Amino acid sequence: MTFDFGAMYEGYHSDMTRTIVLGKASEEQKKLYSIVLEAQTRGVACIKEGVTGAEVDAVCRDYIREQGYGANFGHGTGHGVGLDIHELPVASPRSSHILEANMVVTVEPVFIYPVIWDCVLKIQLSLLRRAVKCSQKNS
Repeated sequence: MTFDFGAMYEGYHSDMTRTIVLGKASEEQKKLYSIVLEAQTRGVACIKEGVTGAEVDAVCRDYIREQGYGANFGHGTGHGVGLDIHELPVASPRSSHILEANMVVTVEPVFIYPVIWDCVLKIQLSLLRRAVKCSQKNS
């Protein structure tokens, strides 16, 4: 069972998806879940300023393809969230959007395996710029 929901506060949206199993998960469901989780973890790890949405998508999509389930990933990997629930930047194979500081993006590889279930994991990230202080000593 998949839940996809969010909230609104002062005009800003959130977006959250959770997949659960009623009863006991089969070994195949556990395997598929772990593949989606690893793809998501890899996508989150590559998020930084200057990366394109296509690069984030490729990290997730390539891992799922390597596991033999590329045909089950027909959805984009993520999108921006803010004043709209779905906004730029987009993380998809054709995306040229460049991630910038202070953007809020989702990483949600959607793995559709209809015989067993749809597995969706979503994490929402805020891209924040870290201040780096450089000091130069005069000798």
